[in-house]
Amino acid sequence: PEHLAAVNRMVFAVGERFGLPVVDTQGALGEGGSAAFLPDAIHWSRYGQELVAREVEAVIAAQVAAQAAHGAA
Repeated sequence: PEHLAAVNRMVFAVGERFGLPVVDTQGALGEGGSAAFLPDAIHWSRYGQELVAREVEAVIAAQVAAQAAHGAA
């Protein structure tokens, strides 16, 4: 829905403003389509949980790599 997209844009704006990493759960779940949710519910399915976990993993990995690069410099 549009209100979720609006909130997502606000979260990204705050992350950018303060230099914070942002996990794009809406984007990840959107790519998963209806399979990312339980039938007739707004709760994530196991597949949806996996999509979000991969997105969190990617953000953490990027932060670890950035810290390692900063420490190596």
